[in-house]
Amino acid sequence: MKLTKIATVLLFLSPAYLSAATQDFTYRDGYKITTDQASPEVNIRIKDNKPTQSISTPNSNGISHNYFTEFNVGKNGLNIDNSPSARVIINEVTGTNISQLDGTMAIIGKQASLVIANPNGVNCNSCGVSNVSHLTLLAGNTSLDVTTGKLIGFKNITNNVIVSNVKKNAIKSNLTLTGNSVEINSSYVNSPHTTINIGADNIDLKNNLNSQISDVKLTPGEVVNSSGSYSNSLIDSDTKIRGKMTVNAKNATLTNNGNIILSEVNLNLLHSELINDGYLKASNININAKNGSISNYQKISTKNLTADYNGNFSIYNTTAGEKPNNFYAQNMSINSHNINHMIDLKNNAYQGYLRDNTLSVSNDTGATFATGQFNIAGKHDAVHIKNDGIMFTGMRTCQLPPIILISDRIAV
Repeated sequence: MKLTKIATVLLFLSPAYLSAATQDFTYRDGYKITTDQASPEVNIRIKDNKPTQSISTPNSNGISHNYFTEFNVGKNGLNIDNSPSARVIINEVTGTNISQLDGTMAIIGKQASLVIANPNGVNCNSCGVSNVSHLTLLAGNTSLDVTTGKLIGFKNITNNVIVSNVKKNAIKSNLTLTGNSVEINSSYVNSPHTTINIGADNIDLKNNLNSQISDVKLTPGEVVNSSGSYSNSLIDSDTKIRGKMTVNAKNATLTNNGNIILSEVNLNLLHSELINDGYLKASNININAKNGSISNYQKISTKNLTADYNGNFSIYNTTAGEKPNNFYAQNMSINSHNINHMIDLKNNAYQGYLRDNTLSVSNDTGATFATGQFNIAGKHDAVHIKNDGIMFTGMRTCQLPPIILISDRIAV
């Protein structure tokens, strides 16, 4: 009888059954959660054999902002108690270590959006969510309006988000990945809508990348990437993505080596490039670009491709070794929205003017480029269509400037 009482006491004192609240918690695999003094309401306790996080009182916009000097999730996962009924839960790191997310983060109570913000970087390895309407992994800080308390943007985006080994049904919510670069490895992303934000140091949710691209007033610095540097993001060959996808890229390159089948993909490219060395199929591909380009090394297939651009825009269809290559769009429409004018570079080495909106379509030897309808509209300074492979086009509607180079190896 005495042994039974002692065993019972030890059982309730063991870490797995600890019920007292604490500001520090360590998983058995060594991962730590440490709350910041700026969030005195936030603590971790064990409930139902699972670490459970409390949250700070939501502001008038339903946002609960919780600060941590360290935030990691071990394989045992983390429950987040949403008893205060927050609409958005932000877990933001103020320390110097990256966040390692190896388990499932489950919101208990009312469903909410979840933001994990860490300017040092975020690594999701087999992570997942439950009862979450929208998951955001941010390698930066959040920005809230000091007057209204609304989430108005992201800042200090200088590090990377890496997603690896995510299972098909691990993230059923909408997913946003925001970093200087983003990597998705060996994962099955089955979110309704996946958004990838890359390259921008700061993101203003009101003045989004679309509005920056749509501004037709170009300056000499905007003719090329004025920063002179690019971030490189990757979707690896063992990754599948389904649903819808939006890519917002600024001074960035995104390479797809994976298998992407979508109902819709939106590409907003500011001095940026999409490189496809995998399989990309979508019912609709919508491109909004300023000095953007698409390079295809394997297969792109779509029912409708619409590209609206300012500055220059290029499509390269080329081969890579023995890999089969084709670019197919049932309906393809490319529109320039530039005012047809020239830009004075005001540079002694390059005196004169530079035309600011040229369309280039290039199909290399061994590659196939096919469209049912190919429409070109807008005020282009020049249109270059170069074909060294196999190019089929159906009905072509062209509203073109005097300068146009079209290969004679085009089958209609």
